[in-house]
Amino acid sequence: RFWGGGHYPEIGPRARRILELDPSFSYPVLYGAGALAFNLNRPGEALALLEEALKMEPRNNGYRAYLGAIGFHKQGDVERVLALLEPTLSQPDCPTMIKSMVAFMYKRAGKRSNAIRVYRDILATSHDAGYRATAERMLQEFGVKP
Repeated sequence: RFWGGGHYPEIGPRARRILELDPSFSYPVLYGAGALAFNLNRPGEALALLEEALKMEPRNNGYRAYLGAIGFHKQGDVERVLALLEPTLSQPDCPTMIKSMVAFMYKRAGKRSNAIRVYRDILATSHDAGYRATAERMLQEFGVKP
């Protein structure tokens, strides 16, 4: 089934379970919260997951950035979402899904050079064929070489 077409009721509970098993493993929380908020339109679940994660790891700035980005996303403030998520792009645990979403937002906001930079980063760092294919296609649309 196509990612955006389902409900995926287990994504939140599974991310929460991984958090319980290893509070320092932030990738599942970031991925789960990003998917819940930005792909599945379930920001309330995403916020609850992030708040729980912050109780276990209060110094995790990635969690804080996602909390803010989800709040501004709900308000339709793309510029604030981008400002909050951009610093997370260079972190090794930043999910490719978030990178792809940010690149798309840059494109829609007319920030061509930023979008190109992130799509190139996806090609350089991701092993996911779907995200890589999207990045290549978008770079072609921009008329630049990957």
